[in-house]
Amino acid sequence: MEAIRARRLLTDKPAGAYVISCQVTGSRLAQTIAPALKDLSLPILDARTSRRVAYEKAVGVGLTVLDLAGWEKAAQKSEALTQELVQQLS
Repeated sequence: MEAIRARRLLTDKPAGAYVISCQVTGSRLAQTIAPALKDLSLPILDARTSRRVAYEKAVGVGLTVLDLAGWEKAAQKSEALTQELVQQLS
């Protein structure tokens, strides 16, 4: 973090943000992590990923969740994260 902060003071780059991933939906940690990160110097993306069997299944067959039939929720989470990252980089 210190290296990123120092570099951003000089050049305003690299762009950065926190991505909350592999959260256990509905857990206390999932609810408290964003407020804990707000005190740090980078923004927090709204899109998150959760622990899902779909991710493991996709890796096991050499695909992504976007390619798996019947795993739309995981695909939607991945799409949302991708769209938010593209927005941040534009």
